Amino acid sequence: MLRLYVSPQTYYVGVDLDLNALERGKDLEARIVSDFVLADISDLPIRNSSFPAATLLEVLEHLSTPGKALAEVFRVLERRQTLILSTPNSQRLTEILGRLFKRKQKFISLDHLREYAPDELKKSLLEKGFRVTSVTSIRVQLPKHFPKTLEKFLNFQDVLAKFLSKPVLLGTFLLVLATKS
Repeated sequence: MLRLYVSPQTYYVGVDLDLNALERGKDLEARIVSDFVLADISDLPIRNSSFPAATLLEVLEHLSTPGKALAEVFRVLERRQTLILSTPNSQRLTEILGRLFKRKQKFISLDHLREYAPDELKKSLLEKGFRVTSVTSIRVQLPKHFPKTLEKFLNFQDVLAKFLSKPVLLGTFLLVLATKS
């Protein structure tokens, strides 16, 4: 998947604390990622201001100290450069419906330590010095057998946004673009 979005002339580094995850990454992305580093994202063995961009895709929700991780990404990112971050949306429509129907599982995955609401995530980034340029929510593609009436109900986000005259972020995942100031 990564190879669809990257330039072959660019130097990419993959970081993970789990050696097995790094090995799987090497198998999947070896033609793209130039280096794989076994490290804790809260304490990266990387010089200050050494990367022109960073991605944290489905990472924060697994961390016990997400604030430290954001501070480290801020430290290694060059000035005025971009962080692309995605994480499950704690205010997704399916979560709201789950609460209404008293579903027991709180998070999308049992290995998530937390999930963020859009305002919480934005606040966390601002506290670490980032300037948040965009927060959007992404709704995953529904299976073909999904009932059409429920699919229409999930489009409620668009109707609600028009009614309130402001964006409503009820999608499954948050996608954030933030810049190091």
